[in-house]
Amino acid sequence: MNKTIYNWTGKTILLVEDDQPSYLFLKYMIESTNAKFLLAKTGGEALSFFTNKAKIDLILLDIKLPDFSGLTVVEEIRKAGSEIPVIAQTAYALTLDREKAIESGCNEYLIKPLHRDALFELMDQYL
Repeated sequence: MNKTIYNWTGKTILLVEDDQPSYLFLKYMIESTNAKFLLAKTGGEALSFFTNKAKIDLILLDIKLPDFSGLTVVEEIRKAGSEIPVIAQTAYALTLDREKAIESGCNEYLIKPLHRDALFELMDQYL
C-alpha cells in the first residue's frame, strides 16, 4: 500500500458534502496533509463560499445534495469564469453520470467509497 506523505500547507479545500459520515471520513484523511478545509453541506453554501471570494484551491464535490445537484454548483462556478479544480465524488457509478459530471465542468469524477491513495494522487495533480 502506498503511504506517500502529502503536504498541502497553504492550500484550501472546499468539501461539499451533506453526509456526516462521508464528511468525517474525508476530514480525517485530509487533516494529515496540513491543508485547510471548508465545509458546505448544501449547494447553496458551496456557492456562498465562492461568491464571498473565499480562497479555494480545490473543490471535492458530492453530486447528490439536499437543495440542488452538485452539477448545478459546478455549472454556476464555471459560468462565473472560475477554473478552480473540481473533483466530483458520488455513489453513482454509471458511465452516463461520469459524462454528465465532466460536461458540467468537473475536472475529475470518483466513485464512493473513496480510497485514500487514489484520491490523494488525483488531488495532488491539481494542488
